[in-house]
Amino acid sequence: MESTTLQPLLDRVRELEKANRRWKTLCTILSVILLAVLIPGTAFVGYFALTHHRHAAAALEEARAMEAVARAQAELARQQADEAVRQAAKQIEKE
Repeated sequence: MESTTLQPLLDRVRELEKANRRWKTLCTILSVILLAVLIPGTAFVGYFALTHHRHAAAALEEARAMEAVARAQAELARQQADEAVRQAAKQIEKE
């Protein structure tokens, strides 16, 4: 008599165990899918950031080089202007 009263409870426990396994399987599958999306996405963002950083560093170096050229040209122009002023002063003194 006891087995007949326990049978519905045992059946219910088996059903709950099956449901528990199904949920665990579903959660495992969803976790794998999530990782399959997150890992490449993270790698892409990291690669993009690294590439952007390299381009920015190259642009900075180019700007610094251009600044150095501009400074050298400005210094040369200043020297030429000083020389022109000296020559003009000498010209005025001769007259």
